[in-house]
Amino acid sequence: MSDRRYPPDARTLSDLGADFLIDRTLARFLWPPEDSAYPRHLHTRRDRGDAAGDVRAIRAELERDIAGLPYDFRAPILLQLPPRVQTLLDELALAKLPSGTGEPQLAAVLRARPQSPRRGDGAIEIVEIGDLQDPFTADAHERVASELADLREHLTWRWIHGPLAHHAHGRRAAELVEAAYAVMPERAWEYTTALCRNRRHIEAGALDRAVRDAPAAERVIAAFESGSFHAPVEHDLHLLDACGVPPIRPAFALGRRLFTGVSAASLLRQEIIRRD
Repeated sequence: MSDRRYPPDARTLSDLGADFLIDRTLARFLWPPEDSAYPRHLHTRRDRGDAAGDVRAIRAELERDIAGLPYDFRAPILLQLPPRVQTLLDELALAKLPSGTGEPQLAAVLRARPQSPRRGDGAIEIVEIGDLQDPFTADAHERVASELADLREHLTWRWIHGPLAHHAHGRRAAELVEAAYAVMPERAWEYTTALCRNRRHIEAGALDRAVRDAPAAERVIAAFESGSFHAPVEHDLHLLDACGVPPIRPAFALGRRLFTGVSAASLLRQEIIRRD
């Protein structure tokens, strides 16, 4: 949509655009989130049986109410929505549900940072969202790619860090991947694989042992121990929050569609074939 700016570039809620905010709200209704604020009771005009024609009027209210309201990419978006704006978004999101059902989509296509791990050079981009301490991410990381190996010439894989709060060493493992990118960007993907294969060492906090057989491990560990690599990890987490990605790992984004879990390969295959 022409009224949208991508979240890192937005400075106001109007920059994000009404459609972005509505789609993000809809996704949070349909994906089961970890946030204890959901599910919440929705006090909306839809509950009171008003006609669908009210949608245009409600949207006009929303656009007036968000005009000029500041937006900070680094802060959780839910904390930046005034209660009245959230109520309007609830109403508009519900109005998009046919008979209370529907397929959630991300509020925007996820764009991995240019300086993020990648593999392949195909025309179709799959973004893997992973927590390197998570056992399900570790299980799916190579399995999903292997099950799609016959399509590899069509694919580019990108990585976005999504460490979950309850994993004590997930962020540090993500920062180690960033150190690998700083040392030799073309081999950074191999560090995501090494960490997934050696997750038991991440659990123990022994990140150096997890990557000791990875390329240029000594140089990467030295860079990791002497530098600061938290900023790109924080950027990825802010992007996931802004676009409404639920705290489910692993997840794979293809366009605005999101596929979760270790069994995502079959659904990804269907979507790839449909697009190719």
